[in-house]
Amino acid sequence: KMMTPQPRLETAIDRVMSPEGYILDHASPELRKIRSAIQRTEAAVRKQMDSLVAFYSAKGMLTDDRPTIKAGRL
Repeated sequence: KMMTPQPRLETAIDRVMSPEGYILDHASPELRKIRSAIQRTEAAVRKQMDSLVAFYSAKGMLTDDRPTIKAGRL
């Protein structure tokens, strides 16, 4: 049995999902806040890591002066 087309539902889904199937940041105010907080935290961690790398690199204690992310870890 064929489903009845639901253009309003389709439009609502298109507003919150990307063509690839990802939920967009603006899907809800709460999701936007959460993702913004994650981005701020990630930036702060990167800044701190860059600072630590510069400090220890200047002391000759590191072989690589660029922090890298591998498997989601710094």
